[in-house]
Amino acid sequence: MPDLRVKRCPACGENFKTEHSFQIYCSPECRASKESFYINRELLEKKCVECGTKFETYRKARIYCSAECKSIVNRRTAKEKYCPHCGEIIVIEDSN
Repeated sequence: MPDLRVKRCPACGENFKTEHSFQIYCSPECRASKESFYINRELLEKKCVECGTKFETYRKARIYCSAECKSIVNRRTAKEKYCPHCGEIIVIEDSN
């Protein structure tokens, strides 16, 4: 028999039982209403640090306009390492 947990739905406030630790909402309707979370939040206009494109977000910490720009930066910085001895940034070249 599955181990059921009692949780409180953040959308409607009702208690519900689930066997999944990752389940947050009691129903698909409450899950769909999660957008109401953004109603009282300020929409911010930001500029992507990679490509310079302006974009809107509710998250203050977001700095990239897309997953593609974030991926480009991650690939580039994976090739740059900090030298603990001299403090310089070392670029690691591909061995291909």
